[in-house]
Amino acid sequence: MNVILVGPFVGELFWEIFRFVPYINYLRFVKFKNEDIKFIVYTRRDRFDLYGMVADLFVSLDLNEHENHFFANCFRLDGFSDVEYYYLINKFKKTYHKKYNIIDHIYPDIKRFTTRWQFPKNKMIFEYYPRKENKKILEKYLDIGNKKIITISPRYRNGLKRNWKYWNEFFDLIADDKKLNEKFFFIICGKYPDYIPDKKNRFFDINNIPITNEISTIGLTTECIKKSILTIGSQSGIPNLSLLLKTPVFSWGNEEKQHTIEYNIKKTKVHFLKDPNFDLDYKIIFEKIKIILSEYDD
Repeated sequence: MNVILVGPFVGELFWEIFRFVPYINYLRFVKFKNEDIKFIVYTRRDRFDLYGMVADLFVSLDLNEHENHFFANCFRLDGFSDVEYYYLINKFKKTYHKKYNIIDHIYPDIKRFTTRWQFPKNKMIFEYYPRKENKKILEKYLDIGNKKIITISPRYRNGLKRNWKYWNEFFDLIADDKKLNEKFFFIICGKYPDYIPDKKNRFFDINNIPITNEISTIGLTTECIKKSILTIGSQSGIPNLSLLLKTPVFSWGNEEKQHTIEYNIKKTKVHFLKDPNFDLDYKIIFEKIKIILSEYDD
């Protein structure tokens, strides 16, 4: 059997979403469209559904990042040496080379990382196909009636300077607004330890859904965004994924061009506030969101 090995990918979520997954889509749906080739993907379990129905077999990458104080940085994982990285690559290949005919092994080349693009842009397909069980499970857990869904991405990464610190205050404003909660159903998406959950448990948190072998955190998040009318969050991977899924975004941060133009290749509607120091008043953000949502007034 012919196979293509994919990974391991040790870097940031959005770099895998935007710089890596689209090339695998191209191989599956264009270059090898009519060929009997299996794709074996080696990545974090919570990211399996970035590849979803494109992959034939998943291999879980578990590096105990939080305990080992590793820090995802672009394609790299700070604290995790190049020697260790290439050991994973070689071990992955050795595991399958006797059983299958490996025709290619695609992985982020961190030694060559001098530009943001490892693969040609004309050989990238920016579509995402979570396994079908993700949608089924999400719908099973949601009881929203006629409310419209809004995804909130309260990203907060320890050790990162670009953290917005006012999520708890922001949650309070949303929870106290009766009119908003009558019309909209707010879902919090993120992954421990890189997000801030609502301590008062007033909103549905995607992490309340138990993860099985058929679903993943990013699969549920993707399906949640697809159902949403808006994704809210400071500049980070989930709002950027929302742009690729064509769900409008309200975001803020210090890199307006990247998060409104460069990453927004599908020209999705995006509202962006400049926040160079990541200290924008949460009341200003809340009022801007209310204006955006006012278009849904009856």
